[in-house]
Amino acid sequence: LPGQGAGRTVVDVGTGSGAVALAVKKDRPRAEVTAMDLSRGALDTARRNADSLDLEIQLLLGDLLKPLPPELRPDLILSNPPYVSDGDYASLAPEIRQWEPRGALTAGPDGLDIISRLADQAASRLSPGGWLLTEIGMEQGPATAAIFRDAGFEEIQVNKDLAQLDRVVMGRKAPTS
Repeated sequence: LPGQGAGRTVVDVGTGSGAVALAVKKDRPRAEVTAMDLSRGALDTARRNADSLDLEIQLLLGDLLKPLPPELRPDLILSNPPYVSDGDYASLAPEIRQWEPRGALTAGPDGLDIISRLADQAASRLSPGGWLLTEIGMEQGPATAAIFRDAGFEEIQVNKDLAQLDRVVMGRKAPTS
């Protein structure tokens, strides 16, 4: 993770079960970790998982970064947002469609609606020099990098997964001079 200082403030947007937020908290116990989701059921699951692992994270209900207190300026925002295009939903494996709510998977005609909104919000909420990392679909690297660039991010990188497919885009908010 970029900015791995022990006292970092980390926000996980669309936390679902809390797996990412809890992994960060376990790896960085002194980090202040906040996890958010639109689904109360997802947050209930994240709370149970946090309790079972004896890890303390803050959970907030709401859309993207809107539930964050205005004074909170995260150093790192992580997200595994919905990124499947509306047209590709039907081609997903049946077990994915059966167990995941459609809204947790799809994000408009190109699958980038949520990522675009998140990049815009993160650009104004991150601390100077902070990072935004988001999971993407395997063909969304260039488009997501452009979204990050348009939102004002620097040092944008498209990272590949083990199968050498685009999987995570990261960008840094400009540090103050």
